[in-house]
Amino acid sequence: MRYFLLLSVSALTLFAAAMPASAETATKTKETVTAVKEKTAEVVEAAKDKTVKAVETVKEETPKAIEAAKDKTAEVVEATKEKTAEVVEATKEKTAEVVEAVKEETPKAVEAAKEKAADAVEAVKEEVTEATTDAPPAAPVQKTLKEVISDEDDLEDFVDLMKKAGFEKTVLDNPAPFTLFVPTNEALDKAEKKLDEAQKSSNKDALADIINYHIVNGLVTRSALDNNTSEVLSTTLKRLRVVGKDGKLTVNGMKVEDKELTAGNAVIYKLDGVLGLEDPAAPAPVVEAPKAANPAADAAAAAPATASEAPAQATETPKTEEKKSKFKFW
Repeated sequence: MRYFLLLSVSALTLFAAAMPASAETATKTKETVTAVKEKTAEVVEAAKDKTVKAVETVKEETPKAIEAAKDKTAEVVEATKEKTAEVVEATKEKTAEVVEAVKEETPKAVEAAKEKAADAVEAVKEEVTEATTDAPPAAPVQKTLKEVISDEDDLEDFVDLMKKAGFEKTVLDNPAPFTLFVPTNEALDKAEKKLDEAQKSSNKDALADIINYHIVNGLVTRSALDNNTSEVLSTTLKRLRVVGKDGKLTVNGMKVEDKELTAGNAVIYKLDGVLGLEDPAAPAPVVEAPKAANPAADAAAAAPATASEAPAQATETPKTEEKKSKFKFW
C-alpha cells in the first residue's frame, strides 16, 4: 500500500510541475501533496505497526507450532513403534507355528523317504536277482591240452618223450582236437626194456612211431566208449581196439583209468601199458590226419606219420633246456 501511495505522490508532484503555474492551483497542489504525504506517512506507520504485530504473532505462534509438530511427530513415532512391535510379535508367533509344523512334518517326510528308498533298493535287488537267475551261466575257461597233461605228475615221462620227439608244436600246442591214450610213468617204467629193444632193433627213430600209436585225431568221449561197446579207433600208424564193459575200458587189452581228463581241445585217458611195442619196426600203413579246426594251425594240425618226419618237427620246437631221458637209448 505504501508503495502505491508513494507512486501516487510522485505522480501528482510531476503532474503539478507540468501544469501551468497559478497561485491558486499551486496552493491547492501543495495542499494536496502535503495531505497525500501525511496520509502516506500514516499508512506507512500503520503498516509498520501491523508488520511488527504480525512478526510478534509469528514469533509467538512458531514455538507453539513447532511444539505441536513435535508432539504430533512423537505420537506418530510411538504409534509406529507400537504397530511395529505388534507386527514383530505376530511374525514371531507365525514363525514359531511354521517351525513347529516343520518339526512335526520332517520326521514323517524322512520316514517316508526311507521307506521309498528301501522299496527302490528292494526293487533293484529283485531285478538283479531275476537278471542273474535268467542269465546263462558263464562258460568256464577251459585249459589247453598242454596245460592239462602237464598238470599230471604221473604223465610227466610221456610228455618229456613227446617233446623230445618233436610233438610239442604238432600236438601239445596244436588247437586241433585230439584224443590221447597216455601211458603213466609206472607203465613206461615197466616197459623200459621193450622200449630200449624197440629202439635198438629199428632202422629209424622208433620213438615217434610209438608216440603216434597213442594219438587219435578228433575227440572220443568216455560216453561213446562205455556201455559194452567195442570200437576200433585209427591212429596215424595203427588201429586200436577199445572195449567198454561194466564201466571199464581197455585199449588193445590194456586198462584205462576210470576218470578221463578233458581239455578245451582234447580228451586224455591214462593207460597202464605202452602201445606199439608189438612190432615197432613194421608199422601199419599211414592214415592221413584230418585238418585242424583252427585255420591258423593248419600247418601243424597233424602229428608226424613216420619216424623220419619226427626229427624235422623236433627242429621247429622252441629251444629249452632238454631234460635227460631216464631211458637208456632216448
